[in-house]
Amino acid sequence: MSNLISWINRVRWICPMPSWAYSHRGMREELVSSAPDSRNYKGIGIALLVIVIVCALIVTAVVLLTPPDTGPRVKNQRISLDEILHGEFQPNRFNGSWTSDTVLTFRNGDGALVSYDVFTKKLTNLVINTTFRTYNVYGTESYQISPDLRHLLLTVERKPKYRHSFEGKFKIYDIHKKHAYDLHSPGGPRSLLQFAGWGHRGSQLSVVWNNDLYYYNSVNAVPVRLTNDGESDVLFNAIPDWLYEEEILSSNKAMWFSPNGEKLCFAKFNDSKVDIQPIPRYGSELDPKANQYPKIEQLRYPKPGRPIPSVELFVFKTLPKEGDNSFPSAVVVKPPQSLRGKEYYVTIVSWIDDNRLLMNFLLRSQTQAVLAVCWDHNRKNSDYECAESQTETSHTGWVEINDQPLFDGERQAYFLPLPVNDGANGKFLHVAKISLATGERDYLTHGPFDIVSLKAYDKKNKFVYFLSTRENAPGEQHLYRVKDTKDDDKELECLTCDIGSGSANISDSPADLNVDIECSFVDAHFNPTADFYVRECLGPGIPSVALVDVVQNNTVVKIMDTNDRLRELVEIRAMPQVRNFSAPLTDKYNAAVRLLLPPGLRDEEIIKYPMVVDVYAGPGSIAIQERFVISWGHYLASKKNIIYASIDGRGSARQGETRMHEVYKHLGTIEVADQLAVVRYLKSMLHFIEEDHVALQGWSYGGYVTALALAQDSETDPVFCCGISIAPASNWLYYDAAYTERYMQNPSVNVGGYETADLTRQVDNIKNKKFFLIHGTLDDNVHYQQSMMLTQALVKKEILFSSLCCLITSVSFLLKKVWQGSHEKRRPTPIKGTSFPACGLISTGRWRASLINVSTPTTLKRSAS
Repeated sequence: MSNLISWINRVRWICPMPSWAYSHRGMREELVSSAPDSRNYKGIGIALLVIVIVCALIVTAVVLLTPPDTGPRVKNQRISLDEILHGEFQPNRFNGSWTSDTVLTFRNGDGALVSYDVFTKKLTNLVINTTFRTYNVYGTESYQISPDLRHLLLTVERKPKYRHSFEGKFKIYDIHKKHAYDLHSPGGPRSLLQFAGWGHRGSQLSVVWNNDLYYYNSVNAVPVRLTNDGESDVLFNAIPDWLYEEEILSSNKAMWFSPNGEKLCFAKFNDSKVDIQPIPRYGSELDPKANQYPKIEQLRYPKPGRPIPSVELFVFKTLPKEGDNSFPSAVVVKPPQSLRGKEYYVTIVSWIDDNRLLMNFLLRSQTQAVLAVCWDHNRKNSDYECAESQTETSHTGWVEINDQPLFDGERQAYFLPLPVNDGANGKFLHVAKISLATGERDYLTHGPFDIVSLKAYDKKNKFVYFLSTRENAPGEQHLYRVKDTKDDDKELECLTCDIGSGSANISDSPADLNVDIECSFVDAHFNPTADFYVRECLGPGIPSVALVDVVQNNTVVKIMDTNDRLRELVEIRAMPQVRNFSAPLTDKYNAAVRLLLPPGLRDEEIIKYPMVVDVYAGPGSIAIQERFVISWGHYLASKKNIIYASIDGRGSARQGETRMHEVYKHLGTIEVADQLAVVRYLKSMLHFIEEDHVALQGWSYGGYVTALALAQDSETDPVFCCGISIAPASNWLYYDAAYTERYMQNPSVNVGGYETADLTRQVDNIKNKKFFLIHGTLDDNVHYQQSMMLTQALVKKEILFSSLCCLITSVSFLLKKVWQGSHEKRRPTPIKGTSFPACGLISTGRWRASLINVSTPTTLKRSAS
C-alpha cells in the first residue's frame, strides 16, 4: 500500500492537476443561486484520461531512456599498496648469459640452471633449483658460472654496504660432482670478502679482502697476494671507494681481466686527502647498554671544491714465471703526458686485445675527456704508456663518456657514442668509429635522435648493433644496426620497430611463438659472434623474452618467457588510464607529460579528481619511457582515485645535448619553472583536475625540486597545495663533488650559481603551504645534514611544517604510511596540525562536480600511448 501511495505522489509531482480542478468548488458556490447542482462528468473524464496518457508517456520515456544497471563502473579489483611494495607486478627479466658462441646459460621457470645450445637446440640441466634454495641463493647477482662451465661461485651471505658494494661469504659448487664447499678466504673461514669473481680462463678467481687484491690461478690454488697496502676507508685496491662506486663505475669492482685471462688490470684509489663526513649510527633501542653512545662512521666523501680521490692503474700478469712458479710484480699504467699533475677521473678501462688498453680520463671539471691507448711499449713487463687517441670537449655543458667501447674484428678501430652536430637541432649522440692508428673519427649515424648504448659488432658482416631512441620519441628504445663503412649513404635498419605490428618475423614451428606483444622498449644480449641475441621486450605491454637468430632474417627461434602470471594478474586489476601529452614551455621546447588517470574517469563527466605530481627532474634523467612499470603511482590512481603525473622538461635526457644542457651551471631554476608551468597549464586545460588539490612529491633531487617548487610558487594563485620532500638536497655545497661539479662546476668559478640554487635561501614562500620533510639518518648519499640545514632555515623563518626522520638508510616503507589513508586496513597515526598522510588528498578526494558542460580539451597534443 505504501508503494502505491508513493507512486501516486510521484505522479502528482510529475503531472500536477490543472488549476480549474482546484478551483471547481469555488465556481460551484458562485453559481449555486443561478443553476441547479450538476456535475460535468464527461469533461472530468476526458481531463483525467489526458492526464493519464501524458503521465504514461513520461514514464515510458524514462524507462526506455534510462540505461540498464550494469553494476559498478570499475569491475576489476583495484591495486593494493601491498602488491606494489611486495613487487607483485615485477616482470621476469632475462637472467642468463652467453657462456660460449653457441651456448646460453640461464635459470628456467622451475629455478634450475640450464644450458641451451642454439644450433643443436639441446637443453642440458646443470644445477637443480634445490641447490640454490639450500644455500639461499636468489637473483642473478648471487651466482656466477666459471668460464670452463665446471663450477658455480655462490654468494651465501651478504652484508650490504653502499649502493653496489657488500661484504659476503662465498661457496664453490662443483657442477659435475654436485658438491659445494667454502671458498678459501685469505682472512680465514669467518672473514667476509669485499669481492669475489671469475676471470676469463678456466676457473681463475680474484678476490678482495681488507682492501687488498688476491689472485687464484684456479679454484683450488693457493691465493697470491697482489697488494699489501690496503687500508680501510683510505686505500682501495681493485674495489672502488664511495665516490667511484656511486658516481662513476656504478659497480663494486675495479678490475678487468684481459680476453685470454693472462693479464689483470686493477685500480688503486687513494682517499687519504679526502675529507670525512661523519654518519652517526644509533643502534637498536632494544639494546640500550650496547648503544649508550652512538657509533660514528667516518665516510670519505669529497664535496665541491674539496680534494677528490686520486687513482692509479696497474697491470699484473697472471702466468707464473718459468722455473720458479712465482708471479711477476704489477706494472704501472701511466696517464697521457698532458694529464700528469692534473685532477681527473678514470671512467673507462677496456682491453682492446691481450696487450693494449683503451682508457678514458675525464678532467675534474668534466668538460674535457681524453681517450687514450695504453700498452707495454717494450713488451718486457715494463710500465704501460698511454697515448692520446681522442679529445672530447664541451663548451655548453659536461662530457659524459662511460659506455664500454666496441672493437672491430681486426682491432684497428673502436666504436663509441659521441656527440655530433645535427644542424640547427644541436648535438646528438651517434655511433662514432675511431681509428686506433690515426685517431680519425667517422660517424656511422646521423639525425635528431640519441644512441643509448652499443651492443655488439659482427666482424663477419661488419655490422654495428646498438640501442637508440627514435626521432621525436625519446621514451622509446629499439635495436638497430648499421654497416661499418665509409659510405655517405649508410642505412639504418631497425630490428625491433615492427614488433607487434604483425610484420615481425617468427619461426613456423612452435605455436607459442605467436604472442601478442606491445614492444617499444627493447634490450638485447648478443652472443660473442653476434649471430644470435636474446631480445627483451620491456614495454609498454607485458614484458617478454625471446631468442632471435639475427642471421636468418632476424627470426625468433625460441620464446623464453612471456610473463603469463603477471599478464593474468594485470588482466584482473583495475588499471589506470594512461594519457601522454605534449605541453608548451617556450617557442623552442615542449614538455612531455604522462598522466595516470583513475580507471573510472570519463571525459564527458563533470567530476574533478585530486592530482599528485611525482618529480625527479635531475639533469640527464628521463621519467617518461615506454617501459612496463606498475608503480605506487598506479596504486594512487587505481585505489585512491588520484591522478598521477610525470613531467620531462628542460634538462631531461635522450633529446639531444642542447635541451639537456639548458640547466648547466644553474640548477634549481629552469627545471623547477618547467614543473610549475606545465602543471598550471594542465589545470587550465583539463576540467577533471581539482585545482585546489594538486600535490608535489619527490625523492633526492626530486625532493629538492619539490621544496623549490613550493618556494617559487605564486603566493596569490599557487599551483600546489602541498609538497612531500624525501631526502632532499638543500645546498649543493653539501653534496658529492663528482655529481655537483659536473653540472655546477667548482664553487670558486660559479659562486652565483651555487647561491641561486641554495634552497635554504628561498624558504620564505613555503609559509602557509603544507610541507612534509622525510629523511633517514643513515643516508650515505644525501646526508641528513641536508635536511637539518633546511629545517634550520624553516625554523628561523617561523614556518610550520611536518617532519619525519628515521634511523635507516632507505625510507621506502614510509610511502605506505604517507599514502595509506583511512580506507586501508591499518590507519596511520595522523600528525597533529597537518593534513597528512597524503597531503590531505585522500580525505578530500570526494570529487566535486561542476554544473557546467565541459568537453575534453583539444588544444593538448596527445601522443601515442
